[in-house]
Amino acid sequence: MEGIDPWWAAAVIVGAPLTGGVLAILWGALGHVWALAATAAMTAAAVVATARIGRHGVIHLALGGWSAPLGIHWRIDGLGALLILTTALVAMAVAWFAASPPRRMPPAFWPPFLFEVAALAALFMSWDVFNVYVALELASLAAVTLVAQGHGKAAVAAALRYLLVALAGAITTLLGVGLLYAGFGTLDLSILSRALAGPGLVGWLALALITVGLAAKAALFPLHTWLPAAHASAPAPGSALLSALVVEASLFVLLRVWMVGFAHAPVPGPALQSLGLIGAAGIVWGGLLAMRQRRLKLLLAFSTLTQVGYVVMVVPLSADPRWTELAWQGGGMVLVSHAFAKAAMFLGAGMIMDAAGHDRLENIRGAAHAMPMTLFAFAIGGINLIGLPPSGGFVAKWLLIEAALNGGQWWWAVPLAAGGLFTAAYLFRAVAVAFSAGDGGALAAVPRRQEVLVLMLALASLLLGLFPAQPLSVMAIGAPTHSWSAEP
Repeated sequence: MEGIDPWWAAAVIVGAPLTGGVLAILWGALGHVWALAATAAMTAAAVVATARIGRHGVIHLALGGWSAPLGIHWRIDGLGALLILTTALVAMAVAWFAASPPRRMPPAFWPPFLFEVAALAALFMSWDVFNVYVALELASLAAVTLVAQGHGKAAVAAALRYLLVALAGAITTLLGVGLLYAGFGTLDLSILSRALAGPGLVGWLALALITVGLAAKAALFPLHTWLPAAHASAPAPGSALLSALVVEASLFVLLRVWMVGFAHAPVPGPALQSLGLIGAAGIVWGGLLAMRQRRLKLLLAFSTLTQVGYVVMVVPLSADPRWTELAWQGGGMVLVSHAFAKAAMFLGAGMIMDAAGHDRLENIRGAAHAMPMTLFAFAIGGINLIGLPPSGGFVAKWLLIEAALNGGQWWWAVPLAAGGLFTAAYLFRAVAVAFSAGDGGALAAVPRRQEVLVLMLALASLLLGLFPAQPLSVMAIGAPTHSWSAEP
């Protein structure tokens, strides 16, 4: 493993799903085979890259041998490597789930699925703002295609709404990227970080445009209206991928722009606090809306708003440089643990929907008796979202609250704690119905292999809390440092 060239690992990480997507177009009947092979190869390469970073630090790759600002710069830091590994593992589990008979996904599912995975991998490695933008747009287009493959007109309407929001976010983001290049002559994040020490009007306007564009794609409050219908209408494997990874990609880019690109800019304290307030509002609003839902997939879709809010709060919690790394690790743990938990829960909801013919909460009584493994996995995922020990979600919230208290921003601990209470309220309602009296006799049988896959994803979110030291140490590698001049 030590002797493997990181170039090969990076090439396989992006190239395997990209090649698999092309093969799935050419030989659609074998789409599931290409997907299984591509995600397995990507997982192996991601393990190699993560292990290498853990031993030797950040990986820098100059494509074509041309260094920045002329060439394309790939940079894989600790959190980026963990998100690539998480993407590969979740994608592999989703591929096995979607390939399982008798409900194997049709050939049209596999090309956008694989292109989505390839785009996400490229995004987590890119260190050039324009290439990040391109990867994000490819991921958005593939995601829209996955949503459209749901059942009925509602899925098409949800996909069109998603497409319109994605295009609006793309235009806004591209305008910001264009302003950065016009004003500073480079889009490499490291070079921009130094140039933006005095951003001027152009830099601030670019930051505002990029933030709004990314907020729309990440479903950040109040630009979240497209998300519930899109995630609830997509087929279960598509919903799992969208909620677990696609939304998180935009959040990851948002953190990098603020905490790397504008690391040395005199960001006003009110701007930092305003972004945190938006995140806090998303936590509360997502929880309130989730409590009102009568469909399981809609409940899970609204719960994503809460998790989005947690990650955005990393920015104000990083105002004090002494606690930047702690906040970064907390946000990173939210991203990784949420990915495994939400993938498990959406796949579990899809299995319940297949077995019952619907996902209405009032009519799934006794589901736990017919599908005990699925509901057990669903409950474990819920433990992570609530933030109860010993889950990864608990570690994430602990780190964020610690950063808030140590940094003298105790008020952010209130929405962080309240989010767990809201989540417990609406998830308990769903689980209580499934575990209530009833024999589940009306539910159709589900494949045991799918149940095992869902349970493994849920257990992964639990293992992150039981053994947090290693992932947290990896997240610290290449973590951003800054010298924002404004006080929080």
